Amino acid sequence: MVASGTASKLSLLSPRTWKSEACEHNPDDARDTRLVVTHELVHVFHGQNNPNPNFDAMDDVGWFVEGLATYASGQLDGSKLAAAREAVEKGKAPDALENAWSGKYRYDVSGSIVKYIDLKFGRKTLLKMLKGTSEKELLGMLNVSETGLLVGWKDFVLKKRG
Repeated sequence: MVASGTASKLSLLSPRTWKSEACEHNPDDARDTRLVVTHELVHVFHGQNNPNPNFDAMDDVGWFVEGLATYASGQLDGSKLAAAREAVEKGKAPDALENAWSGKYRYDVSGSIVKYIDLKFGRKTLLKMLKGTSEKELLGMLNVSETGLLVGWKDFVLKKRG
């Protein structure tokens, strides 16, 4: 982990140490570094708008917390959308939302679920979801079942090309 963000704190491991202390990020890539910082700032904003500012005991909505940061930061590029599609095509898509934030495709899947929510249900609904602290609450805001959301998302990523 190179960084973390909550309502009152943003922590960032010095990029000089990323090569020896972390994975998945290149400290020599200015764009990647900027996206990491932006991702964590989204967590700060989310935490400041959530009744649970540190996201404690919100593991069942990790997909939303991390997906929102991935999507809103600009990290959900064409390659991440392609990876989400690959997860669906290879049968590696989550069968439950709480499983979206795990495994190789976690950022791709979670970010693309949030993008699907934004495009399908609207930005106003997405912003309302910042206050959600449980899967039941988030699904209630969407007025959709977990199965319905996952089926719609799978259809979205299979049709999306970048």
